[in-house]
Order: sequence, then structure tokens, then C-alpha cells
Amino acid sequence: MSIRFSFASIVAFASAEFLDVFIFAKLREKLGKKRLWLRNNVSNFVSEFLDTMVFMFLAFYALNLGIGANVSFILSIAIPYYLLRCFISVIETPFVYLGVKWLKEKK
Repeated sequence: MSIRFSFASIVAFASAEFLDVFIFAKLREKLGKKRLWLRNNVSNFVSEFLDTMVFMFLAFYALNLGIGANVSFILSIAIPYYLLRCFISVIETPFVYLGVKWLKEKK
């Protein structure tokens, strides 16, 4: 079981991180350097959704159950988990600004 969780975690993390960076970069192309909070949160919300769904399906999908039972169970644990991660993303936004300010001062 731990190998399955490890595999699910690695696949979900890698795919979500690539998506996060891609979306953030595309938003920066469109918005420029403005609205860091929007770029950060939109890219995080989308990538967190991918991360959550990929991990939950790979880690908890039961081959001995029907698709309906699997989807029902996985969504019942994935939705609150995803919402918590989005909440944390919003809470961390001021720290993103602090990090940018700190990096600019070091230059």
C-alpha cells in the first residue's frame, strides 16, 4: 500500500507542479508583473485540483468496486481536501509578497 501511495504522490506532485508553473507563466504573459495574487492563486487552484484528483484516484481507486462507488468515495474525501488546500493557498498569498519583497531587496 505504501508503494501505491508513494507512486500516486510522485505522479500527482510532478504533474501538478508542471501545470502550476505553466499556468503561472501564461498568466504572467497576459497580465505582466501585475496581479501576483491572482496569478499565484489561479495557478495554485488549478494545479491543486489536478494534484488532488490524480493522487486520490491513484491511491484510493479500488479495483473490486464499481466505478460509481469509487467515484463517490473518492469525491467524498477529495472535495474537502481540495478546498482546504485552496484555503491554504489564499492564506499563503501575503507570504508570497514578502518573499518577492525580500528577493528584490537582496538584489
